Amino acid sequence: MNSSNTHICTWFYAESEGEESYYPQVGGLSSSSKFQAVYLRCVAVFFATSLRVNPAAQHTIYTNLSALPKIGAIDINALLRSWEVEIVTIPLSYLTPPDYHNEWRNQFYIFDILQHISQNCTDDDNYILLDSDCVWLRSASRIVDDLNAYGLLTYDLTCCGTKRSNSTLQSLYSDLSQSPMTEDVIYYGGEWFAAKGCELKKVSAAFPT
Repeated sequence: MNSSNTHICTWFYAESEGEESYYPQVGGLSSSSKFQAVYLRCVAVFFATSLRVNPAAQHTIYTNLSALPKIGAIDINALLRSWEVEIVTIPLSYLTPPDYHNEWRNQFYIFDILQHISQNCTDDDNYILLDSDCVWLRSASRIVDDLNAYGLLTYDLTCCGTKRSNSTLQSLYSDLSQSPMTEDVIYYGGEWFAAKGCELKKVSAAFPT
């Protein structure tokens, strides 16, 4: 694996009072320090495990905060900097309207992240962007090999025999495209995204439309 151009990334978006949304896997008020501490702990474990198996890769966290907060006596900001994790602060511009949906409202932050990456990467860079609640057990070498072969990686949630209803997606796609969507709509990924810089730029260019 060529680690010099491999970037392993995650993100942490802190919702403020008045812009909260519901995250059923955690519950509670998403702007509260108790809620956000759950994800900050995940961030620490994410990087601790990745650095163990991907020591030469570059590690980055994207956040809307100028500095990550402490959890008790643990200074997360200082901890990540001691591990040479790059902390990049960018705002959320793809915020859904308050009455659109009340769950996972900050998920489109990934659009801002990928647009930022596309403006700062080379075509041969490898970017692996994961949710923070992941633990690294093995190196990213297989992912990088597949990126070199295919350019972009994601996964179909139905690929393992789990059939998910896509009627809601079909309805949404029909509404957005102003024409009936009759073919199956497959939901790819959500938890992770990986691409070479050249392919990432193509995907990012489609977001505004």
